[in-house]
Parts: sequence; structure tokens; C-alpha cells
Amino acid sequence: MALTSLISAITGSLNFTGRKTVLGISGSFAEALSKSISLTHGTGLDKNDQVYWTKSATIAPSGTLVVDLATFTDPFGDALTMSKIKAIYISNESAVAIVDFGAGTAPVVVLKDAASDKVPIQPGGVFLLATNAAAGVGVITATTADKITITNASGTDTATVTLVIVGCSA
Repeated sequence: MALTSLISAITGSLNFTGRKTVLGISGSFAEALSKSISLTHGTGLDKNDQVYWTKSATIAPSGTLVVDLATFTDPFGDALTMSKIKAIYISNESAVAIVDFGAGTAPVVVLKDAASDKVPIQPGGVFLLATNAAAGVGVITATTADKITITNASGTDTATVTLVIVGCSA
């Protein structure tokens, strides 16, 4: 049974402050940047109706976490039929292991236009890509573009990640 309600609030922010003193004269700057996307239940512009997440998934040294979007389930254990990704969030909880997001077999292309593209996520780092557009950030196509792959780039250390995928069934 599909979710009857899903409301998502996706926020990215960056705050920074700089100071400098030259010849006894001080100057400073500060900036706070933030972008929020609100999605309500449904499909299309400003909508979402499906969510997948894994808390603290462990990836062995040189191993991979592959999420097959053709056979995954929501938090209630119900099968998902996501066709568009509206947001993807990956947090590398590891202290030393770097993880690579992207590439793999039959990947959903959300990075540039090439299936071989990948992004390294440093220990303690976060990757977030989101849109409110009806087209989403990636289109899921059964058997040819239906997998999200996260690879542990460390050959000696275990990696731990959190993965969240928000999307639409149509």
C-alpha cells in the first residue's frame, strides 16, 4: 500500500565569517546562505510521494552498497515504484574511509550526463542534490538506470553511510 501522505522539507545552508587585520585596521565579512525546497504529497512540480532511507549502512573495505530502485521498499516495508528522484542525501559517517557515489552497473544518472561519473564523499562529509522540478534530478528506468551505488574507496577501513532518496512514482 502506498503512502497516503509525504511532506518533505529539504534545506541546504552555508554560513561563513572572515576577519583580517592589516596595519592595525580590522575588517570582517559574514554571509549566511540557505535554500529550502518544500515538497507536498503527489507527483509533478513541488511534489513527492515516495521515500527510501537506510540508517547507518555498513560497507566493507573495498565493498559496495547497491540499492536497486526496482526492488526497494519504504520505511513500512511496502514496495516502491519510484520513477523520478527528487532528492538524494548521502552522509559519510566514517572517521577515515572515503566513499564514492555514482558509477556502477545500471546507474541512475544524477551526476552530469555520464553513467561513469562519481563523487568522492570525504569522512564526515555530506552530498545533497535536490529539486522541486517535475523532472526530478534523475529518472529511473528499469534494468538500465535503476541502481544507486556507493563504494568504499578504502581497502582497509569499514565505511558507514546514511542514504535517503525522495522521489515520485510518476
